Amino acid sequence: MHLVVIKTVRLRRLGLLRTSTRTSACQIWEGVFTWYQEESLEPTRRIRLYTVTTLLSIQTCPQDRFAVLCRLTRPRTLVNRGWMSTPKPIPYWVLALAMAVPAILVGVEIPTWFFFGSQSVRLQSDLRVLYTPAYMMRSGQRKDIYDFSAIRRNQATRIASDNGALPFLHPAYEAALFLPLSFLPYRMAYVGWALVNLAVLGLIYFLLRDSLPYLSSIGPRWIVPALLIGFMPVAFAILEGQDSMFLLLILVLVYRRIESNELQTGMLLGLGSFRFQVILPIIVLFLLWRGFKVVGGWIASSAILWGVSVALTGIRAQMQYLELLHQMSGFSFKLLLDRMPNLRGLFTAYGLGVVPLTLVSISVFLVAAIIGTQESVRQRLLLAVCVAAIVPWYLFMHDLSLLVLPILLAINEAIARRDWAFAALPSIVLLGFAVFWFSRSRLYLGALLTVFFFVTEVARLWRWGRRDKGAPKGRSLIISTPLDTSL
Repeated sequence: MHLVVIKTVRLRRLGLLRTSTRTSACQIWEGVFTWYQEESLEPTRRIRLYTVTTLLSIQTCPQDRFAVLCRLTRPRTLVNRGWMSTPKPIPYWVLALAMAVPAILVGVEIPTWFFFGSQSVRLQSDLRVLYTPAYMMRSGQRKDIYDFSAIRRNQATRIASDNGALPFLHPAYEAALFLPLSFLPYRMAYVGWALVNLAVLGLIYFLLRDSLPYLSSIGPRWIVPALLIGFMPVAFAILEGQDSMFLLLILVLVYRRIESNELQTGMLLGLGSFRFQVILPIIVLFLLWRGFKVVGGWIASSAILWGVSVALTGIRAQMQYLELLHQMSGFSFKLLLDRMPNLRGLFTAYGLGVVPLTLVSISVFLVAAIIGTQESVRQRLLLAVCVAAIVPWYLFMHDLSLLVLPILLAINEAIARRDWAFAALPSIVLLGFAVFWFSRSRLYLGALLTVFFFVTEVARLWRWGRRDKGAPKGRSLIISTPLDTSL
């Protein structure tokens, strides 16, 4: 059994130890059991505390090794008292799946990366949509960034005369963020922006790794980074030159802060207004959950950013932007809708009307709202992210990169609870999206995978909620060592 060193100082900060630094392993366990017995903690909090306290260093206390193992395996003092359940061994097929899935995901997308930086990829990428208005701002045309004729003229001059121009449908403040790239030729700007996205993805991994202890410990350290870069929407967003990595970064920061300060969380969500169609479902759900601080922070942050946009382009350009959004909301082009992996794209492909689409969308909202009332604020955020990947009117494959956050956290929690079925089900979603590397003409089928993951999340929370309700108050249901893969 491989156990890592945990400093006694860390345990003392949690209030588990009040003795000298040479506290024995037996005393540490006694403090842990007393903590569990006296405190009424949520299951996720208990798991987190157990992770910190059980990964103590037996190497520093060799004389207590036998006593610690006796306490771990003696049902009379542990299992019968309800302090812990007997850890289930990790099946070999789970370990094999943990190694195979990330390897397959990365291996499948390697051929696509061979074309990175080629002329066809650069010219077909969406970076030109963001690069052109930034160049226009720099060249004194900031009031015309929503004028399509001006956009097309500048793209023909700066990028290519290929009639591939698209209107700029983002807030003006986002164009200002791309000003440094506008000083570079488009080819160099594309490569530079891809490197920035990869750096942001590395930061996301750094911020998430402490929240994924069980997933990280089930195999080699490269599993989590491989799952991140191997998730098809994430790699697709980088290759397309999109800004979805920054939205994912914002959601990761929100996940880390939402338990401590909901007002700051709402203000962080406001920074994602450049993808307002994705953020709005999250805000609506928090409004239903009476998360008024989150909603208030989002309103304040969005208002400030809108004021910045007005200062950059003027009020007339912003009115033109609103008119452009209104025109695009009624735009229905089959080739465009086939590229939308949401309910709208799926229903349109099969000839279903607006009424069924509306009813199903409302049902998804209601199910998430009802299930979320019994969950922690973090789990509510993850549920809202799942909904935001299904119901928006406009949603593209790169927008689904945000789905990697609830997927990885769901796998981690399922491993912690030794619930191997729910740990394996998200692998279907990960592998399913990899199929779209070979067929990009029917991306609307991605909605089936997002709906499937949402259903599994609802089933998982409902099942575990019933199990936790039957547990004695203040006692832990799951206590298992995340690093023990040799059982």
